[in-house]
Amino acid sequence: MSFLGRDQERVYAHRFIMEGKSTVFRKMFQNDMQEKESGTVRVDDASSHVIRSMVSFCYTTEIQFSEEASAEEVLKTAHKYDIKGLKDVCDDELCLDICGDNFYRKLMLAHIFDARKLGEVTKEYFLNNFSQVYPEFVERVCRNSPLDVE
Repeated sequence: MSFLGRDQERVYAHRFIMEGKSTVFRKMFQNDMQEKESGTVRVDDASSHVIRSMVSFCYTTEIQFSEEASAEEVLKTAHKYDIKGLKDVCDDELCLDICGDNFYRKLMLAHIFDARKLGEVTKEYFLNNFSQVYPEFVERVCRNSPLDVE
């Protein structure tokens, strides 16, 4: 099987490996869906770097995040395809560098992609740094500042 990312570069993988790691892929290939016929999964919202990282993790349970395949971008793909182990690794990575500049974004990522550990860590950061982050938090909530995270 192959994955075709938004950059139109193909990434190849064995179907049984991907089905074993993802309930979404399992359902996709067990039902009569277009991907089953063609053997190609179009992933228009991820680059080939992110897809390659996802596939590599499914084979090895290891990942090296990079500029081209950040923890945030990989989390989005792991969430979309329900790859729990990969999602957990991304969740852990995103917890490492929470600061005032990225607090709100990480809080929203935790909420949108159900990153539970990140959610807990950002809540703890909020409580411990209340006077620093509260004004921006209120400003963003009041103006309903959208995030381009999906």
